Amino acid sequence: MPQITDIPARIAALDPEQQACCQRLYEISAAAGRLELPPSMHAWTERQFGSLGAVREQHMLKVTNCWTLEGALFNPTRARRPALGHTGDAAIDAWVAAELREDIFAQPLRTTPADPFGRIEGRHCITASNIAKYDGWHGVVICREPHPLRFDAEQIVDYIATAWRWIEAAHRADPSAIYPLITWNCLPKSGASLAHGHLQVALGAGQPYAQVERWRQAAQRYRHEHGRAYAEDMHQAHAALGLALPPVAGCRRLAHLAPARNREMVMLAPAQGHPAAALARALAATLLALRDQRGVRAFNAALAFPPLRPDGRDWGGLPAFARVGDRGDALSIRSDLGVMELYGMAVITADPFELVG
Repeated sequence: MPQITDIPARIAALDPEQQACCQRLYEISAAAGRLELPPSMHAWTERQFGSLGAVREQHMLKVTNCWTLEGALFNPTRARRPALGHTGDAAIDAWVAAELREDIFAQPLRTTPADPFGRIEGRHCITASNIAKYDGWHGVVICREPHPLRFDAEQIVDYIATAWRWIEAAHRADPSAIYPLITWNCLPKSGASLAHGHLQVALGAGQPYAQVERWRQAAQRYRHEHGRAYAEDMHQAHAALGLALPPVAGCRRLAHLAPARNREMVMLAPAQGHPAAALARALAATLLALRDQRGVRAFNAALAFPPLRPDGRDWGGLPAFARVGDRGDALSIRSDLGVMELYGMAVITADPFELVG
């Protein structure tokens, strides 16, 4: 299987058009780190990292998206650093069961507030108004299945469809609110404050959410400078490098070259049809594969959409899109985010090629 450190060689082997596409989008450089181990560390290093050679010379890859300025430093060796152990499913189930003994989402009609327009009910979920809001219109999609990891494709599609109906209701109540964002934090490591499965949905006014606007501005500048669609070329570059997965519901899926977190997948909605419905099916297929095949338990997912009406900004070249990333050991007290992620660039320990292998 290819490795992320093979990317420079893979780009060099592409035809000129594909090379140009990759080089327009990404700045990529390799680095090597070397160290000397004292004999007193040899036994521990072999136990922890598998061999002395694994750390004596380490090969890293730095990838920066030239347009969004998102970037990642890849070094899979860092995944073998000392940790507190791995939380298995039995421990997760026990933690969830303990948390659900006092489950405020168990009876949402009694224990959660409603939005001014009421509640939206799906087959597998119901909405509530978020009691501690981060925007004027901010709701919660409460899953009927309380365990946060017990979901299937039908349930995920229903969660997203219900969230979209909430967005439509909020827009009817407040036509100035036009910027939709659907998010999902699963388990504490992801930032979820409650064990009971739930998604969040927001509809902003005044300006797009900043991370979405970053991508929109990148697509606008890219089209202005190169006369090409940013999302199309982003997919072309990933496909040429072997980092594209089969599409689902017309959504192109990419193992992201400039991820915010490990095992990040990007889904790009098709131009035709309802983007929320297509992204829901693509997200379902992606999350089920991450959970069942890659062992992902704690994750963040987001679905971003163009505004519900024209806002004077150029949204051409950027379709609705979704991102999902792995947050690591679900119950670990150790953060997977540090100063580099906050003020430098993302440090990534998982190889994107494992997602397409």
